[in-house]
Amino acid sequence: MSSIRSVTARLLAAALLTGDWHQADAERRAATALGADDTAWLGALLTRVFQRFEHRPSRLALLAAFIAADAGFQSRWNDLEARPKVRKPSLQPMPGRDPPAALAALEPPVLATTAELAAWLGLDADLLDWLSEPRRGRDHYRYRWQAGRNGKQRLLEIPKQRLAAVQRRILHGLLDRLPPHEAAHGFRRGHSCLSFAVPHAGRRWVLRLDLKDFFPSIPYGRVFRVFASLGYPEQVCRTLARLCTHATPAPVLAAGGLQGAAAAAWRMPHLPHGAPASPALANLCAFRLDLRLAALAGSLGLAYSRYADDMALSGDGPPRRIHGLHLLVCRIALEEGFEINTRKTRLMKAGSRQVLTGLTVNAKVNAPRDEYDRLKAILHNCARFGPDSQNREGHPRFRAHLQGRIAYIHSVSPARAARLRAVFEQVRWRENGDEGVESS
Repeated sequence: MSSIRSVTARLLAAALLTGDWHQADAERRAATALGADDTAWLGALLTRVFQRFEHRPSRLALLAAFIAADAGFQSRWNDLEARPKVRKPSLQPMPGRDPPAALAALEPPVLATTAELAAWLGLDADLLDWLSEPRRGRDHYRYRWQAGRNGKQRLLEIPKQRLAAVQRRILHGLLDRLPPHEAAHGFRRGHSCLSFAVPHAGRRWVLRLDLKDFFPSIPYGRVFRVFASLGYPEQVCRTLARLCTHATPAPVLAAGGLQGAAAAAWRMPHLPHGAPASPALANLCAFRLDLRLAALAGSLGLAYSRYADDMALSGDGPPRRIHGLHLLVCRIALEEGFEINTRKTRLMKAGSRQVLTGLTVNAKVNAPRDEYDRLKAILHNCARFGPDSQNREGHPRFRAHLQGRIAYIHSVSPARAARLRAVFEQVRWRENGDEGVESS
């Protein structure tokens, strides 16, 4: 059995087990998990399941194996256009029940107490308390103001080595097991700015939107609920949420000119921009936002995707009602705890250049021509006058910097990248790799 089919069968089995063992209720849960409108095949599958299991199966694996081997499920799986896909895993515990069956399907660690959490993190109890104590948060972070894409200063909150190691353990041992919504393309293995842009290529219009203060707008309470949704005890959830959130000291905010209402979210515990666990937690906290906007787009025949704080909707119909669509998206975002930065909203029609995360999407996804031309000119000048003459921004590893830019072009246009690489090979580098030497 393929691993994807196996996981789908396990998640579907988890949806059936997370609730009362009645066919009608189970069918509703399965339809919700699959996001399915065509439920005829699902009803037939559930009939066979309940004929086989008169009482609730004692093991999730037993039910998952039955589903995976079912002829109707296999037939549906072999239909590529109608292949079942779990879009909303059943992660919520039932009132008065043990942690949900989906917990077993996703196989996160079992953490019944803070002592077990400390042991799983490789810490003793005192060190765990010290790292998760909110009043000592400033002891565990370094801060750096950095110029953003629009020149505006943004704050990076970088955990120090010990806390960073703990957050990476939480990320790889727990959060990586939880699937974000399929519309989320940022901070996910196998996804990129390219996969974010692809659904919008060749569309009549593209609406680009930006979520304001994405990371600081996600407070401690929402992070707590992510862990609580997995059925963990309250104290374990509190400790995990404290390890992954941070309240920025006022002097740090003042140093960057962030004061008053603009600094309110930063002063409260929030997801720190620059911490290992923050991107995955942000995607999970935005699950309902993605779910609602994807459903809205689907109902209108539009495409929707999100890459971190960048969102895009696109369509082929007349863009007459874009204003109403924009207002509806703003309302949904506010209801889900986010805010659209209306000053960055752009409607890009097919007659103009349509750009998403630095990629043009007019006919197909491609790197902008002017960016390619600039890089090509830099490489030619490196080959002619030496790399030192072109490293105007003082990159400490200029050679690796150029290779990274070529790799970015390669991800969307291998042919263009091949031409750039040919010029790059003409550059003479010193033996340490990054210091240039002028050509003779």
